[in-house]
Amino acid sequence: MFPDKDISINQLIEKIREDLTEYEYFGEMIDNPFDFQHDEQYNAFINGHCFISLDFDTKEDIDYKNTDAKEYFIDLLQKNKVRLISDGKNIEIFQD
Repeated sequence: MFPDKDISINQLIEKIREDLTEYEYFGEMIDNPFDFQHDEQYNAFINGHCFISLDFDTKEDIDYKNTDAKEYFIDLLQKNKVRLISDGKNIEIFQD
């Protein structure tokens, strides 16, 4: 199911809490995501799923191996001023 174009922060938090999200990558920014090869099967996967991209800066280092991504994202969404942009399929989240 894809999100509404006008999805709110609270609606997104509820989807995260209800385990309706999976985490493909939680870590530092990838230098060049276009370095990854996409085959036909992967492209079908991409077209059938909503991707949430969260772009943010932190003052502290994050221990990615020992940090629960779900709780970290919920906390980040609740405590920071963020901007959601949804095209009806994917969601981008920016820290204001």
